[in-house]
Amino acid sequence: MREIKFRAWDFGTSEMIQVDDIQFRNPNTITVDGIEMKPKEVQFIMINTKTAWRIIDGEDAILMQYTGLKDKNGKEIYEGDILKHSEYGSCEVVNKFGGFGIEAKTSSWISSGFHSFSTRSADYEHCEVIGNIYEDGHLLGDRV
Repeated sequence: MREIKFRAWDFGTSEMIQVDDIQFRNPNTITVDGIEMKPKEVQFIMINTKTAWRIIDGEDAILMQYTGLKDKNGKEIYEGDILKHSEYGSCEVVNKFGGFGIEAKTSSWISSGFHSFSTRSADYEHCEVIGNIYEDGHLLGDRV
């Protein structure tokens, strides 16, 4: 079974945060032994970074899940990472259709689109994490 981990991009401070614990809070909701959410109300995300809790408006942060995979250098691969792929070039790691994969958009219709990978796939072993979409979006180039 793969390890479940997250990181978060904080739009307010423009920084990537390694997440050690997450709590979702709604100031107008009482939470007992779980999370009770009401639609269209402000929700805060409390993120523990080992050193301190940070409170972020739910709309100011994006949580990205660890895929359970590592690149050819042993670096963990998360949603939102940009991979350098031998066949598809620069592509984004996405969570679609119930699984993780890469989204490549090239001029070739054969390599364009979503390509899933799993922990049994060797697809990621030849990839390298070269950045993420929030700090290094320019690495994706001009996506068709």
